[in-house]
Amino acid sequence: MSRAWNGSSLETELSALLGDTSTTFKARVLGWMNDVQQEISDSHDWNFLIRRGEKILTALSEQQSVLTAAPTAASVAQSAGGTLTDAGVYNVYVTFVESNGLETAAGTASADVTISGTTQQIDVTAVPVSPEPLVTQRKIYLQLDGGSILFISTINDNTTTIATILADATSTIQAPDYDGMRKFRGNPFFESSNQLEQRSLDDLRLKFEGVVPSGTPEFWAPLADNEIFFYPSPSSALTLKYYFHMRPPQIVSSVDSQPLLPVEFKPVLKAGVIALGYEYRDRAGQEGKLNNYHLLLSKAQRDYSEKARGRNTIRDVVGDTDGFSYN
Repeated sequence: MSRAWNGSSLETELSALLGDTSTTFKARVLGWMNDVQQEISDSHDWNFLIRRGEKILTALSEQQSVLTAAPTAASVAQSAGGTLTDAGVYNVYVTFVESNGLETAAGTASADVTISGTTQQIDVTAVPVSPEPLVTQRKIYLQLDGGSILFISTINDNTTTIATILADATSTIQAPDYDGMRKFRGNPFFESSNQLEQRSLDDLRLKFEGVVPSGTPEFWAPLADNEIFFYPSPSSALTLKYYFHMRPPQIVSSVDSQPLLPVEFKPVLKAGVIALGYEYRDRAGQEGKLNNYHLLLSKAQRDYSEKARGRNTIRDVVGDTDGFSYN
């Protein structure tokens, strides 16, 4: 088995194992890789998917999302130069990227830009800037004639407001269309005070009896995967901090694209893709391949849980003349 652990090598290896290395089938295998990676990540609260988030709260609002809002539309105009497709109708999208690896879903589409003549480049202005403290990049995506929304470039800061698109996308990376946060881990907190205490929404309703005071929040109730009810509601734009389990970013066909799963999960990923390949081809033995995947996934969950418990165990060590004895 190859030791490679990147999108390009995995796509090639797994396509060969399934007996079809055509471009079309390899693209299908890449999709299966992402489906299996997502299923693995959702199957257990893996510590390697824990990240720290920050969100500037809106004052006097007791119910808020902790997700970074997706960008608004950038302004676009065609200009002289470039090699974009003549008569093509383009839209530009922007995403925000946080230092913890989280990327927002694609923001609002720009206005249409129809390319004609020698004006075959797009000047992008008013690129959205995020107020959130963890946003360190913006990514630009391009859509041609209503097709896939494909990656074009990265702006490596949260201040620049212009970009230029000279040519059609060569990348196969598509803009995210889902939120990267799966669930909270523990209680959110403010740096200057203790963490908030979780209560049920019914308990907080009894407490405020229809009127929520403002101040520094002391209690919280989860409303959805990324929405919180605060009591009291924040009296100012406080910065909330929290830990969460993230959904891994997509694997793409590149040697620079490494799955967020640890490399020891390769047998699980491989088994899951093979099971999907057997199902797609309706091959004999597909149930056995699926069972093998589920067995490997269950074993990975057990093994990882045991490793995590071992890392968190503190042993008392008493030294003696012969070495150490453990209590």
